[in-house]
Amino acid sequence: MSVVIGADVSGSKTVVVAEVDGEVHARIQAPGAALRPDLVLRSATTIADAIRRSLAEVGRASADVIVVGAAGAGRPEEAKELARALRAEELAETVRVTTDGEIALVAAFGRSPGILILAGTGSVGLARDSQGTIHRAGCYVWQMGGEGSGYALGLAALGAVVRACDARAAATLQSP
Repeated sequence: MSVVIGADVSGSKTVVVAEVDGEVHARIQAPGAALRPDLVLRSATTIADAIRRSLAEVGRASADVIVVGAAGAGRPEEAKELARALRAEELAETVRVTTDGEIALVAAFGRSPGILILAGTGSVGLARDSQGTIHRAGCYVWQMGGEGSGYALGLAALGAVVRACDARAAATLQSP
Protein backbone atom coordinates (compact mmCIF):
# COMPACT_ATOMS: atom_id res chain seq x y z
CA MET A 1 0.00 0.00 0.00
CA SER A 2 1.54 3.28 -1.19
CA VAL A 3 0.55 6.40 0.76
CA VAL A 4 1.23 9.86 -0.67
CA ILE A 5 0.30 13.05 1.18
CA GLY A 6 -0.19 16.37 -0.54
CA ALA A 7 -0.52 19.62 1.43
CA ASP A 8 -1.67 22.95 -0.01
CA VAL A 9 -0.72 25.60 2.54
CA SER A 10 -1.92 29.20 2.27
CA GLY A 11 -2.48 32.10 4.60
CA SER A 12 -6.17 31.31 5.06
CA LYS A 13 -6.20 27.50 5.21
CA THR A 14 -4.21 24.30 4.94
CA VAL A 15 -5.64 21.38 2.98
CA VAL A 16 -4.06 17.93 3.28
CA VAL A 17 -5.02 15.03 1.03
CA ALA A 18 -3.98 11.41 1.64
CA GLU A 19 -3.83 9.21 -1.43
CA VAL A 20 -3.60 5.43 -1.08
CA ASP A 21 -2.51 3.51 -4.18
CA GLY A 22 -3.55 6.42 -6.38
CA GLU A 23 -6.98 7.06 -4.82
CA VAL A 24 -7.89 9.89 -2.44
CA HIS A 25 -8.89 8.46 0.95
CA ALA A 26 -8.75 11.50 3.23
CA ARG A 27 -9.08 15.27 2.94
CA ILE A 28 -8.34 17.38 6.02
CA GLN A 29 -8.72 21.15 6.37
CA ALA A 30 -6.73 23.04 8.99
CA PRO A 31 -5.90 26.69 9.76
CA GLY A 32 -3.64 28.66 7.44
CA ALA A 33 0.07 28.03 7.92
CA ALA A 34 1.82 30.12 5.26
CA LEU A 35 5.53 30.43 5.95
CA ARG A 36 6.80 33.57 7.61
CA PRO A 37 10.37 34.32 8.59
CA ASP A 38 11.10 33.10 12.12
CA LEU A 39 7.68 31.36 12.37
CA VAL A 40 8.43 28.22 10.34
CA LEU A 41 8.12 25.89 13.32
CA ARG A 42 4.61 27.19 13.98
CA SER A 43 3.70 26.42 10.35
CA ALA A 44 5.28 22.98 10.63
CA THR A 45 3.20 22.18 13.72
CA THR A 46 -0.07 23.04 11.94
CA ILE A 47 0.91 21.09 8.81
CA ALA A 48 2.16 18.05 10.78
CA ASP A 49 -1.07 17.94 12.80
CA ALA A 50 -3.18 17.91 9.62
CA ILE A 51 -0.94 15.22 8.10
CA ARG A 52 -1.30 13.06 11.23
CA ARG A 53 -5.09 13.41 11.03
CA SER A 54 -5.08 12.35 7.37
CA LEU A 55 -2.81 9.39 8.13
CA ALA A 56 -5.13 8.32 10.95
CA GLU A 57 -8.01 8.21 8.45
CA VAL A 58 -6.06 5.79 6.25
CA GLY A 59 -4.78 3.73 9.17
CA ARG A 60 -1.08 4.55 8.83
CA ALA A 61 1.45 6.20 11.11
CA SER A 62 3.55 7.48 8.21
CA ALA A 63 3.43 8.04 4.46
CA ASP A 64 5.84 7.09 1.74
CA VAL A 65 6.00 10.64 0.34
CA ILE A 66 4.83 14.08 1.48
CA VAL A 67 4.72 17.02 -0.90
CA VAL A 68 3.98 20.41 0.64
CA GLY A 69 3.16 23.42 -1.51
CA ALA A 70 3.28 26.38 0.84
CA ALA A 71 2.80 30.10 0.46
CA GLY A 72 6.07 31.68 1.54
CA ALA A 73 8.18 28.69 0.48
CA GLY A 74 9.66 30.73 -2.36
CA ARG A 75 12.29 31.88 0.09
CA PRO A 76 14.82 29.00 0.17
CA GLU A 77 15.72 29.44 3.86
CA GLU A 78 12.14 28.96 5.06
CA ALA A 79 11.46 26.10 2.61
CA LYS A 80 14.55 24.20 3.83
CA GLU A 81 13.67 24.86 7.46
CA LEU A 82 10.09 23.60 6.94
CA ALA A 83 11.33 20.45 5.19
CA ARG A 84 13.76 19.81 8.07
CA ALA A 85 11.02 20.30 10.67
CA LEU A 86 8.63 17.95 8.85
CA ARG A 87 11.34 15.30 8.42
CA ALA A 88 11.96 15.50 12.17
CA GLU A 89 8.28 14.58 12.72
CA GLU A 90 9.02 11.21 11.00
CA LEU A 91 5.82 11.37 8.98
CA ALA A 92 7.33 10.11 5.71
CA GLU A 93 10.44 8.66 4.14
CA THR A 94 10.51 11.49 1.59
CA VAL A 95 9.47 15.12 2.22
CA ARG A 96 9.49 17.78 -0.51
CA VAL A 97 8.60 21.43 0.12
CA THR A 98 7.85 23.81 -2.73
CA THR A 99 5.59 26.80 -3.27
CA ASP A 100 1.81 26.64 -3.52
CA GLY A 101 2.24 28.37 -6.88
CA GLU A 102 4.44 25.57 -8.22
CA ILE A 103 1.88 22.91 -7.32
CA ALA A 104 -0.80 25.05 -9.00
CA LEU A 105 1.33 25.26 -12.17
CA VAL A 106 1.78 21.47 -12.20
CA ALA A 107 -1.94 20.92 -11.57
CA ALA A 108 -2.89 23.24 -14.43
CA PHE A 109 -0.22 22.48 -17.04
CA GLY A 110 1.76 19.40 -16.00
CA ARG A 111 5.32 20.21 -17.06
CA SER A 112 4.23 22.28 -20.08
CA PRO A 113 4.61 26.06 -20.33
CA GLY A 114 1.79 28.12 -18.87
CA ILE A 115 0.77 31.25 -17.00
CA LEU A 116 -1.26 31.51 -13.79
CA ILE A 117 -2.59 34.44 -11.82
CA LEU A 118 -3.35 33.33 -8.25
CA ALA A 119 -5.43 35.55 -6.00
CA GLY A 120 -6.40 34.44 -2.51
CA THR A 121 -5.13 35.79 0.77
CA GLY A 122 -2.22 37.10 -1.31
CA SER A 123 -1.66 37.38 -5.06
CA VAL A 124 1.05 36.31 -7.51
CA GLY A 125 1.57 35.88 -11.23
CA LEU A 126 3.55 32.79 -12.28
CA ALA A 127 4.73 31.53 -15.64
CA ARG A 128 6.75 28.48 -16.72
CA ASP A 129 8.58 28.96 -20.02
CA SER A 130 9.44 26.29 -22.60
CA GLN A 131 12.78 25.61 -20.85
CA GLY A 132 10.97 24.90 -17.56
CA THR A 133 12.09 28.07 -15.81
CA ILE A 134 9.50 29.56 -13.48
CA HIS A 135 9.08 33.35 -13.49
CA ARG A 136 7.22 35.21 -10.75
CA ALA A 137 5.70 38.67 -10.29
CA GLY A 138 4.11 39.97 -7.13
CA CYS A 139 3.68 37.73 -4.10
CA TYR A 140 4.44 40.46 -1.62
CA VAL A 141 2.89 40.75 1.80
CA TRP A 142 -0.27 42.80 2.16
CA GLN A 143 1.65 45.76 3.59
CA MET A 144 3.58 46.06 0.30
CA GLY A 145 0.81 45.69 -2.24
CA GLY A 146 -0.77 42.33 -2.92
CA GLU A 147 -2.76 43.76 -5.82
CA GLY A 148 -5.72 41.53 -6.65
CA SER A 149 -5.56 39.67 -3.34
CA GLY A 150 -8.54 39.13 -1.07
CA TYR A 151 -7.03 41.59 1.38
CA ALA A 152 -6.51 44.29 -1.27
CA LEU A 153 -10.01 43.84 -2.72
CA GLY A 154 -11.63 43.98 0.73
CA LEU A 155 -9.66 47.08 1.67
CA ALA A 156 -10.66 48.80 -1.59
CA ALA A 157 -14.34 47.96 -1.01
CA LEU A 158 -14.29 49.28 2.54
CA GLY A 159 -12.50 52.42 1.37
CA ALA A 160 -15.20 53.04 -1.27
CA VAL A 161 -17.97 52.72 1.33
CA VAL A 162 -16.23 55.06 3.79
CA ARG A 163 -15.57 57.69 1.10
CA ALA A 164 -19.25 57.50 0.04
CA CYS A 165 -20.41 57.86 3.66
CA ASP A 166 -18.26 60.99 3.97
CA ALA A 167 -19.65 62.31 0.64
CA ARG A 168 -16.15 62.25 -0.86
CA ALA A 169 -17.22 59.78 -3.60
CA ALA A 170 -20.30 58.43 -5.32
CA ALA A 171 -22.65 56.24 -3.31
CA THR A 172 -22.01 52.48 -3.25
CA LEU A 173 -24.65 49.78 -2.96
CA GLN A 174 -23.97 49.61 0.79
CA SER A 175 -23.73 53.30 1.60
CA PRO A 176 -26.72 55.36 2.81
